[in-house]
Formats: sequence, structure tokens, C-alpha cells
Amino acid sequence: MVVASNSTWTATAPTSGVQLRALDYAKALNEDPTSILYQRLDLDRVGAMGHSQGASATVTAAKDARVKAVMLWNAGTSSDKPFIDISGDRDVGAPTVSSMKTDTDDATKPGAWVYYHQVLETGGTYTGHLVLMEQPDRVWSLAVAWWRWQLEGDAEAKKTFVGAACGLCNRASEFEFGRNSLLR
Repeated sequence: MVVASNSTWTATAPTSGVQLRALDYAKALNEDPTSILYQRLDLDRVGAMGHSQGASATVTAAKDARVKAVMLWNAGTSSDKPFIDISGDRDVGAPTVSSMKTDTDDATKPGAWVYYHQVLETGGTYTGHLVLMEQPDRVWSLAVAWWRWQLEGDAEAKKTFVGAACGLCNRASEFEFGRNSLLR
């Protein structure tokens, strides 16, 4: 199940806790015998993700014990949980491969990063900030594999990120990928 906030300002008050309120709501539905979701949600396998300010809100939400892993799109560099940080050329915060590598290597939790090249130029200096939305074909399989590995323990999905057959390794023409020693 996916729960999305109805706010574009998720990292600032008064909406800064929307992800955790959504999780509280999901729990309430799971416990309500009149709900169609009654006892159908596995609240032991919860991931949080967000884009831009939503990624900043995700870093905050990750402090909650119910959140097991996070995905940060175009903001954030680390988390209290296993994380993957995704950005690319011409992003608003001007991250670089070097800065993402340094931030991930310095993290105290298992982490990885993906930095996309050749993003669409759709009319702005910072079009890389929208690679998630403008080029979903480039990112959806990575996102699905991350959640399958982190929340389901899927061994095939894990191979996308680690091991001798690492699916994301050595594709620097399209994107660059790295991970810290805690994720290997």
C-alpha cells in the first residue's frame, strides 16, 4: 500500500510530520474491523520515500522505529535507516558524484547513491531535479528492487545493488552508482 501526503511542503511546519501521521492512519485502518484494510497491512515492513522536501521529511520520518528503509529522491544524503539517495545532473542542490559518495561513505547506516547523467532538458536550469517524474522508465526498476530487497529480503533484488553480478555497477554512461562499506 502506498500512502502519499497531500502537501507540497512536507519538510516544514505544520505539515512536517505527514509521513508519520499517514503511518498512524494506516495502523488505525489495519485495526478497524469496519475497514477494507482490516488486518491486511504488514506494518513490520514499512519504507518511506520522498522527493525534494519530501526527501527531507523522509529523513525525519526514518527516526521512527516503524520505518525500516528509505529512498531519498533529489534531497538528503543520509538516514537513520538503510537508504538510497538518488539525484542527477542539473539538480537544484547541485550535488555531485563526489559529494554523494562522501556523504554516503560517512553515513552510519548502510547506504547507496545513484547519480543520473543525460537528464532531459525540459526548459530549465535544474531539470535534473525532475528525473524521477520526467523519466520514470529510468528509475522505476531501481525503486522496485530497493523495496523488494529492503522490505522483503528478496535475494534477486539484492543483486541489483551488491555482489559480483551487481546490476547497477559499471553503467557510468547512464548513471553512476556507489554504496558504503556497510551495504556490501
